[in-house]
Amino acid sequence: MGLGRGGSCFYALFEALALSLCQELPVRQAAALLRCSDKQLWRRIEHYVGAPASSTTCLR
Repeated sequence: MGLGRGGSCFYALFEALALSLCQELPVRQAAALLRCSDKQLWRRIEHYVGAPASSTTCLR
């Protein structure tokens, strides 16, 4: 079983864990816990959300 995207159950579960951590913690702190770069996490977030975080605005 590989760790790539090709249907790997482990990869899918790890990615779900990473994204869940990013909901609860700052991305930099989640990256430190996962021992990866925050840039890698931002790419995953952008992949699933569909838009770069820097282009979103919050107007109220």
